[in-house]
Amino acid sequence: MTAAIARHAPVAVIGAGAMGAGIAQIAAVAGHPVWLLDLKPGAAASAIAGIRATLAAVGRRHVLTVLDHLAAAYGGYRYRTSVLLRRKVAGGRSFHDT
Repeated sequence: MTAAIARHAPVAVIGAGAMGAGIAQIAAVAGHPVWLLDLKPGAAASAIAGIRATLAAVGRRHVLTVLDHLAAAYGGYRYRTSVLLRRKVAGGRSFHDT
């Protein structure tokens, strides 16, 4: 049985390739602070730029819809949308606004 991690627990992802970037993106969208690490110089920065571009292209509301569907299908303990993310979407702010 798996247990949910704390809502604001940091997530470390080793490897900034396609899979690592995808895991980092899901964790960040769910509201976790994410540390993305890779041995290749510039790989993590490149992955972060790609994640930002993907989120901008997909659109904030679509991301929330996807997470809501995942929560319904697999249970909210695995996929939940952070309150901060919902507030940003409601306010029309970017994912990158602080």
